[in-house]
Amino acid sequence: MFSDDASTGGRRPGTTFSPGVFPEPHDVDEPTAVACMRFALRHGRELFLAGAETRAIESAIVAVTVRWGMDHMTVDVTSRPIQAQYAPPGARPPPSSG
Repeated sequence: MFSDDASTGGRRPGTTFSPGVFPEPHDVDEPTAVACMRFALRHGRELFLAGAETRAIESAIVAVTVRWGMDHMTVDVTSRPIQAQYAPPGARPPPSSG
């Protein structure tokens, strides 16, 4: 499981997304965060259904959210549910859907 013990972008080394160019993290408004999370979770679900390994699914979700400038992510992929939460410092997390 990826947790927010380091910046989200700092968790890319060793993944297929490590050489990519990503923007610096910044505050994301709630509608954008919700749209990004919905897309990232759909993407993760499709990878899961295609038989991707857990690490690949987690890395892909992190890469999608980092590309949108989101940081402070928690991603947990288990044998069934995929959960992700965006929790910006000093603000309430936007509603998520899975």
